[in-house]
This record gives sequence, C-alpha cells and structure tokens, in this order.
Amino acid sequence: MLTDEQIQELYAYCKRKNILYYDIQVEIVDHMANAIEEKMQADTSLGFKQALEQVHFSFGSFGLRDIVSSKTAAMRKKYGRIQRRLFYAYFTFPKILLAIMLLLGVITVDRFLPEPFLAGTVIFIAIIALIQLIRVERERSVFRKSYQKKLLMTDRQFFDFSFYYLMVILQIVTGLFKNPLDSWVGKELRGDIELYGLTVILILYIINSLVKLAMLQDVHKEARDKYPAAFA
Repeated sequence: MLTDEQIQELYAYCKRKNILYYDIQVEIVDHMANAIEEKMQADTSLGFKQALEQVHFSFGSFGLRDIVSSKTAAMRKKYGRIQRRLFYAYFTFPKILLAIMLLLGVITVDRFLPEPFLAGTVIFIAIIALIQLIRVERERSVFRKSYQKKLLMTDRQFFDFSFYYLMVILQIVTGLFKNPLDSWVGKELRGDIELYGLTVILILYIINSLVKLAMLQDVHKEARDKYPAAFA
C-alpha cells in the first residue's frame, strides 16, 4: 500500500506531464498506484522510484497525452448523446407546447397587427434568447468559481454555444436563401419568410440554451459527488 506522500508524488508527476484536469489525474494516479504496488509486491527489492520509472516507461512517449485525448473524445460523445436526448424531449408533450405557443404568437401578430409588430415580436423572442444565454453564462461562471481544481467533465468546450454562433448561423442562412427567395416569392413575401425563419431559429436556440443549462446543473452535481476534493 502506497503512502500518502507517494500518492501526492504521483499527482505531482501528472502535473509535470501537463495533465491538468483533476478527474483525469485521479484516474491516472489510481491506475499507476495499482501498477506500482503490483511491481513492488512481485519484486520486494524494488523501490517506489524504480517502480514508478517502469510504470512511466510502460505508458510510452505519448501515453498520458493519449489518455486525455481519448477521454475528451469519449466525454464529447457522451455529452452529445445527453444533449440530443434532452433536446428531442422538448418536441414531446408537454414541452413542445412552448415552441408551438411561440410560433402561434408570431403568426397571430402577423395576421392581426400591423407589419412593424411582427418584427417587434421577433426582437422580443431574440431578447428572450439573449436572456437565456446570459443565464447559461452566469451559471457556468458560478460553477467554474465553485471548484478549486480544473475538471475535464465540466470543461467549457462541452457546453459552449454562444450568441456569436447564432449570429453566424443567421448570416449563413440569410445569404443562402436571399436571392432564390426573391425570384420565387418576391421581396415582400421573402421578408415575412425570413422573419418566420428567424423566429424558428431563435426558438431552437432558446430550447438549446435550456438544454445546456440542464446539462450544466446535472454535470456540476455529478462532479461534486464524484470529486468532492476538487471543491474543497
């Protein structure tokens, strides 16, 4: 059984190898500790330093880096599945009522109120989307400040979907369909179609931000349960 001092030396070894995520460090240290103990039991003349060198050699030149890469890829796939499941859940009853009510609201405004009100409604929905973005960013900031050690499972790369990406999507969609719509339906109707399309994209963005928020809360709770030392 390794001593606490030797365990801490393994954590220091991970940091020297640029393994900065605490949850990855825990996994590597556990694996290395077991391997070192096995070697020291098999050869009682072998000291901790010598056993560590042998275990280090067994990882190879890029062994630890490969572990981080594979864990990152696995985490991205896992969160992708969770995100799709939560996203599709909004298109089942009763959550789908939220999207339907927003769309019906825009259509109602378009039919019974002057044209400027339609654009105003879309702006209102855009403000809701912006508020959701602020909520997600604030929640992410609170979570990040709450833990003292960096965790891969809560890394920003898995939860990033900022308003900047929304603007890029809108510009691409508008650029692709502007000229074809002019020739097919005319400029006036094209303006309405663009507003409806913008509304749909904004609603999807709002739903996606709700999904991100739910994921953040679930992952943060899981991180606190699995790695309490990271929050000490």
